[in-house]
Amino acid sequence: MYENEDRLTEAEVAESITALLYGERLASTMLDHTDVRTFRDAGLLTNDEGLVLYTADGSEFQLTIRQRR
Repeated sequence: MYENEDRLTEAEVAESITALLYGERLASTMLDHTDVRTFRDAGLLTNDEGLVLYTADGSEFQLTIRQRR
């Protein structure tokens, strides 16, 4: 299921997010049962905008959102 049997990897999360953006159902990705919070709601002390993903395997990933243009 996972490249690393114990935890999701950054590459697997990136692939799952890409699949979601292209219309895959959440249940068919490795992010099923993932809790998502904004940086603010998660209590992160930052001025950045972003999301924290809390996955079912106990991993935590942070996505920072930056506008390029």
